Amino acid sequence: MCHNPQNYLQGKSLSLICGSLSWLKDHEERERKEISEKLLRLGKETSTDNSDETVDWFTQQTSQVGARQQQYELKQQKEKIDKFDKSISKIKEAYQKRVRIDNLFCSCIET
Repeated sequence: MCHNPQNYLQGKSLSLICGSLSWLKDHEERERKEISEKLLRLGKETSTDNSDETVDWFTQQTSQVGARQQQYELKQQKEKIDKFDKSISKIKEAYQKRVRIDNLFCSCIET
């Protein structure tokens, strides 16, 4: 028997789910963009030569170590997000494959 998932979710529930998923998608995209921007900024900070003579070498090194630590943590966070995205993609592919098989099965039964 072929099922239409839209028959199960109607009205307010569907509206809340769609709104929540839209917010989540936007939030995740903002997070990705923010991480990329921070990594780019920190990369520039750590690669530039601060030859300002008013700041001693120890202060420069301390700030660079802090920037590198932040950079490392952001890279770790970005890797986790990328890994999560890959797993979601695999799930979507498996679902699409399942839907194609179900549709093929339903069309064979109906004919």
